[in-house]
Amino acid sequence: MKQLNPDDAGARLQTQHYAYIINNEPDIDWFEATTENHIGEGEAPFLSLDKIRQNYPLSFHGAGMSLGSYQPLNINYIRTLKYIIERYQPLHISDHLSWTSFQRHYNHKLLPFPFNNSNLQAIADKISTAQDFLGQEILIENPSTHMHFTSSHIHESEFTNRLLQKTGCKLLLNIDNLITCSESSGTDADEYIQSISRDMIAEIHLQGQQMDNNYTENMNDSSAWQLYKRTIELTAPLPTLIKGSPETESFNSLEKQVSKVKKFIKPFSTGSISGIAINQ
Repeated sequence: MKQLNPDDAGARLQTQHYAYIINNEPDIDWFEATTENHIGEGEAPFLSLDKIRQNYPLSFHGAGMSLGSYQPLNINYIRTLKYIIERYQPLHISDHLSWTSFQRHYNHKLLPFPFNNSNLQAIADKISTAQDFLGQEILIENPSTHMHFTSSHIHESEFTNRLLQKTGCKLLLNIDNLITCSESSGTDADEYIQSISRDMIAEIHLQGQQMDNNYTENMNDSSAWQLYKRTIELTAPLPTLIKGSPETESFNSLEKQVSKVKKFIKPFSTGSISGIAINQ
C-alpha cells in the first residue's frame, strides 16, 4: 500500500467530479471518499470508486463511529469499514471526534461533548475496539466546537494528546475546526498544535475556497491559510487534503487549490523555506 509523502496533496471526492477524474486522471496525489456516501446501497456506490482506485490511492472519512456518544459502537458500521479496507486498502480510515447518534438514530451534526476523564476513557475504549476489529489504526479529526461545557475539566489539546497516547491512533488536524474552537472558546491554536507530537499528526484538512480573480489576495489574507503556514513551520510538512465546497466547487477550482498547496509545501520538504510566502 502506498504511503503518503509529507508534501502530497489530495482532494475530497465529489460525485459530480467522478467522470472527469476517471477520464482525465488529474495530477492529484490521492482522493478522500466520504464513507457514508458509499454504504447501504449495494454495489452501485462502489463502481466509480473502483475505477478511480485503479489510478489513485483512496482514504475514507466518515462520521458513523459516533465516538463521543454514550452509545456503543455500531458493529455493522465497523464491519462495513472492514469491507472497505479489504476492497480498497485505503491510506487512512478516519472519523470525527464528536457524537452523531442516539439509540441508532444518526444526525451527522458532529455534536460536541465535555472534555473530562469519563469521556476520555469511554472514547479511548471505543477507538481501541474499532482498531482491534479493523486491524489498523484510525485517524480522529479534532472537533469544531461552538460552546464550552461546565463539565469540561481538561483542555482540548490535553484531551486530544492523552487520547492519542492511550490508543495509538493518529490525528487528522482540521485547520478550520481549530480556528472555530479558538474563536469560540478563546483557546490558543498555536499552543494546541505545539502540544501534539509531530508523529501523532497524520494528515491536515483545509476547507479551501472558490477560485476567483482575487484568489491570491484571499488566500494570503485567510486566517485558515495563515494557520496552515504556522502549522507546517511548527510540525514540518504533512500530507494535506483540500475539502472543497460540495455543492458549488468546480473541479478546475479544486485542482488549482491542490496545486497551490503542493507548491507551497514543497520548500518545507527540501528545507528551502527562507522568505516563503503563501501567495508565491
